[in-house]
Amino acid sequence: FIKEKYFYYGSLLFFAISVPWHLIETIRYSPSFWNTYLGFHVLERYAKPLEGHTGSFWYYAVQMKDNLVLLGLTIIGLVNFALRAILGKDKKNEYAYISITAVFIFLFFSIAGTKLASYMVVLYPFLIIMVAKTIYDIFNLSKNYWFKVVGLCAISLFFIVPAFLYNSSKINDNGYYSHYYYEDKAFVQFAIQQYSNLNILVYSRDLPSLIFYANKRIYSWTPATKVTSGSLIFISPNPPPFPNAQLVLKGQTANLFLVTMP
Repeated sequence: FIKEKYFYYGSLLFFAISVPWHLIETIRYSPSFWNTYLGFHVLERYAKPLEGHTGSFWYYAVQMKDNLVLLGLTIIGLVNFALRAILGKDKKNEYAYISITAVFIFLFFSIAGTKLASYMVVLYPFLIIMVAKTIYDIFNLSKNYWFKVVGLCAISLFFIVPAFLYNSSKINDNGYYSHYYYEDKAFVQFAIQQYSNLNILVYSRDLPSLIFYANKRIYSWTPATKVTSGSLIFISPNPPPFPNAQLVLKGQTANLFLVTMP
């Protein structure tokens, strides 16, 4: 790829987009920018679990069982690509490139200390390529045009329809996600109105929406978090780990507590 001109075109485009933003942030906020951007959100997140987002090495593998269609197709695609990468005689060997990239991404984030489902998003394009190319390879074994057309339509319906119905049922199951974000908004707005001077501590919640509605810093609690004396707001789906906690608001996905520390 060193000999390909598009590699250099792509590199120039990458730097043209990324360098100005990094320069502006460095001038405005250095050194705190690099300490937070690279130190906390990259190096520290990789080295250890942060904000309660922990899990074993098999965290992402276990997550894939929730989508058996994708898991099954991925295994078939990976086997196909691995065999073609090993047995293929093509010097470019795109099968090897895709296989190595997919495995590397999976291992890289599996080793990381902080585990978040969204980290796997970068892997999906490579899985889709493997699945699509494997289906193409299977149907390309036949030279009959209509066999390919009917076969591809059949296999698409066989996988797409059940996957759509399954995921739709999960999304709408008891309206969990609509309650989740509605309650985030309600909890934070209540805390700001009634206890504007207190810090807000949360456990097992997504911070971005909470920060948006609070318009101030929200603190994530972990067992290692040191809490000073005084009062605070604690939002969590689980009972609070503090002795002096008063239930103030009860929701379907979490509760809001007023905590007084001695």
